[in-house]
Amino acid sequence: MKVSKRLLLNSFFVLGGLVLFQPAQVNAATTTQPVKQAAGKSKANPSKQLTVEEAQRAVNQAKVSLDKAVQAVTDAQNKVNSATSGHATAKEISDQQAVVEKAKNSIKDLETAVKNDESSVTSQKTVEAAAQKALNTAQNEQKELQKEVGTISAQIKGDQAKLQGADSKAKAQEALTQANKALADNQASQAKISTAVSDLKTKLSSLDKSLQNDQSVVSTKNSAVSAAQATYNDAHEKLDALQSEAGTSDDNKITLPSGLSTDWLNTAYKNVFNKGSYPLSDVTKAGMNSANTYKPSPADDNVQVDPTNLTTEQQISLTKFAENLLNPIRVSLGYTPFTATEGTMNFTNDVISKYNEKSWNLAQGHYYAGIEAAAGDYFLNTKGNFYESAGGSRLTPNVKVSMNEVKEAIYISIRQMLFQDSGQKYGHLLDLIGTSQRVRNPDGTLGSNYQEVAFGFGIDKLGQLHFEKVAFNKNPNDSNAYLSQQNPQAALDKLTISKGEIGTVSAQQLADAQQAVTTAQKALDAAKTAQDQATTNLANTKKQADQIQGQLNDQNQQLTKLKNDETSLQSTQKAAQKAFNDAASSKPLTSSEKQQLQNDVKSNQGKLNDKNSQLTDAISKVTTAKTTATQATGKLTELQQKVSGDQASLTQAQTDLTNQQDKLKAMQSGESDLLAAQQVLQKAQAAKDAAQKTFDNAVTTLNKLKGGQSSSAGGNSSSSANPASSASSSAATPAGTGQPTQNAQPTPISQTGTGQVSSSAGSSSSAVASSSAVGQSSQETSAAVSPFVIYGKRGFYRYSSPSFTKANRVASYVKKPMMYAPTFKVVNTKKSTNGQLRYQLSDGSYITTNRKFVGKLYPSGKKAPKQVYALAANGVTSYRSKKLSQSTKARRYKQGTRLAVQRAVRVGNTLRYQLKNGRYISASRKLVSTKKFNIPIKIRAKRAVTRYRSANLTKAVGKVAKNTQLKVFGWDYTNGHNRLKSSHLVYRVAGGYVTGNAKFVSSK
Repeated sequence: MKVSKRLLLNSFFVLGGLVLFQPAQVNAATTTQPVKQAAGKSKANPSKQLTVEEAQRAVNQAKVSLDKAVQAVTDAQNKVNSATSGHATAKEISDQQAVVEKAKNSIKDLETAVKNDESSVTSQKTVEAAAQKALNTAQNEQKELQKEVGTISAQIKGDQAKLQGADSKAKAQEALTQANKALADNQASQAKISTAVSDLKTKLSSLDKSLQNDQSVVSTKNSAVSAAQATYNDAHEKLDALQSEAGTSDDNKITLPSGLSTDWLNTAYKNVFNKGSYPLSDVTKAGMNSANTYKPSPADDNVQVDPTNLTTEQQISLTKFAENLLNPIRVSLGYTPFTATEGTMNFTNDVISKYNEKSWNLAQGHYYAGIEAAAGDYFLNTKGNFYESAGGSRLTPNVKVSMNEVKEAIYISIRQMLFQDSGQKYGHLLDLIGTSQRVRNPDGTLGSNYQEVAFGFGIDKLGQLHFEKVAFNKNPNDSNAYLSQQNPQAALDKLTISKGEIGTVSAQQLADAQQAVTTAQKALDAAKTAQDQATTNLANTKKQADQIQGQLNDQNQQLTKLKNDETSLQSTQKAAQKAFNDAASSKPLTSSEKQQLQNDVKSNQGKLNDKNSQLTDAISKVTTAKTTATQATGKLTELQQKVSGDQASLTQAQTDLTNQQDKLKAMQSGESDLLAAQQVLQKAQAAKDAAQKTFDNAVTTLNKLKGGQSSSAGGNSSSSANPASSASSSAATPAGTGQPTQNAQPTPISQTGTGQVSSSAGSSSSAVASSSAVGQSSQETSAAVSPFVIYGKRGFYRYSSPSFTKANRVASYVKKPMMYAPTFKVVNTKKSTNGQLRYQLSDGSYITTNRKFVGKLYPSGKKAPKQVYALAANGVTSYRSKKLSQSTKARRYKQGTRLAVQRAVRVGNTLRYQLKNGRYISASRKLVSTKKFNIPIKIRAKRAVTRYRSANLTKAVGKVAKNTQLKVFGWDYTNGHNRLKSSHLVYRVAGGYVTGNAKFVSSK
């Protein structure tokens, strides 16, 4: 049948990225003839017409099923991607299982240990109880034996008394008197020792208080040492920072030899300027030792200069180098430090010009005419060389050398003028070290220092080194021998004194910083001395307490013995009393009575010997029992402590096991989620393949039927009128290419708003030809970039596709402070289906390019800031090379340190800053910042707060009382590396960290 072109164009519509044919409702008035013809055809072959319609419906239904299957595969692949991003590898799970097993074994071992310990404690308690019981039994046995010995002794004495003179009342009286005296002496000794014991206890109590006081003093002194050490560290760090900014460091310095004092220098001055003859031994030669040796800087090796044609910047740098070699010496001796000014530099260059005009060689001496002429131009005293110290060098004119070689020449020249100047009567020494820059009194003696000494340095065309200086008082009306007396103010103006010192750091600042270090060192030494003294006092007090305790133990032992003896003496006294009473009323003994008494004495003597032997054994048993009981008690205490320690270890191990098991469960759960997602994907893929096959079969069937119908209708087989053709061409398109395969049908056309035609974008089924292309549209275009690093500015998500949806989120990140901002390496850019540009990361995931959310980790501009501040919690490391390798590490600058920057150096896709001292640091925004931090020096606890061991505020180490002031050493944040938890400010203080929450602490 014939159908108009307009009707054909109206018969197509777009569904799911495919151009499909929609049968049109034909107007009866315009299609009467074709309908009749169709009717005729239908009568001729009604079953074929019915098959075409059913085949068309089958194609449409198969297309809907295919689209659903494609979407199912896409969803399943997104879930696999999500599960893959968070799941652990098999090795990681295996390793974690090993960790858990190890923790379980550790707990088993600890449980066994605790059980054994508790069993040992129980056994030891029995041992200790038995030992104590044995001691009590031995002591009771000793007392009983002593009592029996006393009784038998008394009986023997009584019987002997009866035998020796039963009728002698006097002997009985004497025995009674001795017994009474022995008992009284015993009791008196007990009273005396009791008093001594009481006195010793009083002394021991006093010493205990002294011990507490001494311990408190030691703690105070320890705190003082810590504070002094912190002060010293701060002072030294400030000095380091100033030296870094000034372009110098502690690497090169000159140390005075012992004996080179102000008294020695004053005597040398008298010899030189007063032409006196004062005894003076040369103490300067000792300064030419190995300690005073130039130490080259790796950074200066890379700087090439022509010493006889210095730039202004190079000359200033060398002037500051010479100034910083000499100023510490001048300050230590109480002399005014050098101050380099623009005017003094000009004066130095004018003096050098005079030398250059005459090609003057210092072998001829100083060029006085040239020096005086230059002095006149600057309104200075022209009656001699009051300004210059100069020396030769090995520098070759017009030959470039490293900055190290020039500095070494300066170092050697200064060292020689200081310590090998006896042939010049120490004139250079006195001039450079500062003795000469004092007001000279009319009598030739030296008065006070000049308030300022302007300084300059330069090198003439012969490579000779010139050190020029002008001393003056700020008030031109004061004594100013170096200035023109006619117009002293003109000299000060010419020397540009009012402009101050050249360079960002003045000599006075460096001198003050050096003095602060010296003062802090003295205070630290004094604090350590006081600490040592307090420690010694504590040790002495402990020693005294131990001695008193020893004496107290001895006295208690004596008192115990006297009490035991008292029992025996009481028995003896009773026996003596009885003997006396018996003697007083006794009658003469008969022979049989005497014999009986003699037998009793002999028998009792044998008993007494046995009892004494038993008593000796009993005393030995008591001593042994005491030792055994003490050892048993000590062993019990030791075991109880071990139980406590092992129990604490067990508790910690159980906590650790729980944490490791939770981690393992999370890993295994992630593994299960991944397996489940992969199974869903496999099923979805299989379903998609089946739907694709069903669709292809339906299209094939429809094409055959349509082909047969077209031949019958007169051969009209235009591909534009064939919906099956359009569908199959899309289905045959390879994934992600947007181009037909070799066996594909011609690409169908679709109607645009203007009536024109355009190529189809391809079937959605092409997007699932492989699992790697799931979720990727053929409209997603990429562009290669040179890799660079970015950081997160606020909370955001990472995605598995450039077309962002909830389903393809891989990970989330909360907003972090700069030092802990998450970083990513960008390797590519790609646009989403709606044209949004995304960053592709090195792991294949995607994030936004929105500058509100991400930024470049390294500054992109070529211009370097004048200074930066160390941001990282553990400070910033400087290096001797821009490669920042481990072998070139120089020093670490603590957090908050201000660093003077000389230039920016790009290394690949990263950036370095070269500091004024030649060292290099990373320009990463996580490590340094151009903004100064508003962190308080001290904080006050507004309420009681806890001090913690870590910045995450875990492991409490003590409480800080309300209103306590704490010195702040730095700052950090909680949860620094946890991308899912917010971070909060904490302050680093002595002993740990405290919260930075304004509700708890205040900087006021």
